Amino acid sequence: MIEESKSRFDFYKILPGIDEPNAGSLSNSKEVAQTSPETDNVQRATNSFFLQIGSFKSAKEAEKVKAELAFLGMMAAIQSTESSDKGTWYRVRMGPFSDIHEIDQIRASLQENQIESNIIRLPTSSMP
Repeated sequence: MIEESKSRFDFYKILPGIDEPNAGSLSNSKEVAQTSPETDNVQRATNSFFLQIGSFKSAKEAEKVKAELAFLGMMAAIQSTESSDKGTWYRVRMGPFSDIHEIDQIRASLQENQIESNIIRLPTSSMP
């Protein structure tokens, strides 16, 4: 019976970091920055792309889309954003990505599953 319970939760091994998709990637890049300033500049310059799958007024809708992506083997994160006139919106995003070819492959896979996505490039004004 105990062995059954262990095998029931293998998805944690399949989708590493599912608890902290943003926190883990941010802390890793900060650790790299502490060891090498040159590497930090490369990280900021190259990891500036995300795929946005959607933006939703309801957190429940965003969670549903994130779960659909997980069933396809794709990790996504939900970011909430506040707007003074529109309230809270929940963005479903994948990334960061450094290679535009990787983004194209993922977008093609999403399109095969009838999922629309947009490429989001973060401003690089924070670079020294």
